[in-house]
Amino acid sequence: MTKALVIGAGHNGLVTAALLAKQGISTTVLEANPQVGGMAAGGEFAPEFYAPGAALFVYQLQAEVVAALDLEQHGLKFAAQNLSTLALSEDGHHVRYGRSMVDGNTVEAKDKSAYTEFSRQMNTFGQLLSKFSNRRPPKLGYGDHHDKFGLASLAFDVRRLGKSDMRELLRAGASNVFDV
Repeated sequence: MTKALVIGAGHNGLVTAALLAKQGISTTVLEANPQVGGMAAGGEFAPEFYAPGAALFVYQLQAEVVAALDLEQHGLKFAAQNLSTLALSEDGHHVRYGRSMVDGNTVEAKDKSAYTEFSRQMNTFGQLLSKFSNRRPPKLGYGDHHDKFGLASLAFDVRRLGKSDMRELLRAGASNVFDV
């Protein structure tokens, strides 16, 4: 019997282990933390108040993962889309932000505008790159015609972004997220 060892019981490790097990592979998962789930595990944020850490991202699971694990059959529904997040402040000046908006009485108009543009760009880049997320990266220099076609396809899609967005994608891809 084929055996597999998955190190880390975060959400990615658990999905990997579940998919391996569905293929009949005997799978062992090792986790250093006392709780499984990684960033999706969450915890207590105030006495007796608990929240999952990545609850707002649950609806972003790839459709292929949802189908492969029969998650909807097990009662997990993904009806929520484009949820916003509320950043609480002790002084009551809370900030709410979402996919393309930020709101709060302490958020200046220039910051709202900058966040809207940043969000537009990141969503554009995410849509472009998501087409390639489940593909093997093309081999550079010595790949076959499938590799060359895949690389050309990516290059064409990047070029179609337009000069400004193309430059920003290439700059941001090689930058520290703090600088972006």
